Amino acid sequence: MKLVTQLLRSFGDLLVVALIGIPVAVLLWWGWAKLRGDRWQAAGDVAVVLSCLPVAYLVFSPTYGAPSQVSLLPGAELASPFDGVRRGETAAVVQLVANTVLLLPLGVVLPLRFRWARSVARIGLVALMASLAVEFAQYFLAVGRVSSTDDVILNTAGALLGAWAARGWRKWRSTSESPRSRYSDERSPT
Repeated sequence: MKLVTQLLRSFGDLLVVALIGIPVAVLLWWGWAKLRGDRWQAAGDVAVVLSCLPVAYLVFSPTYGAPSQVSLLPGAELASPFDGVRRGETAAVVQLVANTVLLLPLGVVLPLRFRWARSVARIGLVALMASLAVEFAQYFLAVGRVSSTDDVILNTAGALLGAWAARGWRKWRSTSESPRSRYSDERSPT
């Protein structure tokens, strides 16, 4: 119950944004599909935009009463969640998981939508640049968050996990579909 309370305190506003955003996303997809004539490509475009919204929300939502801070020592904040678990605290664990999951959707949808992003190394580079941009924005916009090298590492790792998952799904899908099932509407030569 304590974990649920912590999650609602940390991300409750994001739930409201998601409840409003889902119908808007469906309308955007429908309009974009009508305009482009390709439902799947429109779905990919909308998915890329949707995967960026939580990042934008976290960058631009201020934490009141806290000054912006910088933590440049890699690994300095990674041990604290495990110490917190021993003491029954969940906030640090939520932070660790949230940083890992933040760019994971981008790592999934970019390779599914864009051919150039099908390389895990390219996704890693895009995620690294995006994460650095997030940390710089958090610091220079003075939203009261900690700009940390650990956040960059966890964000990039999450995007790489997403890219590997998308790659595995593409491989599984290509091997599970036989050429006959893909072209079942065509007549076979007799």
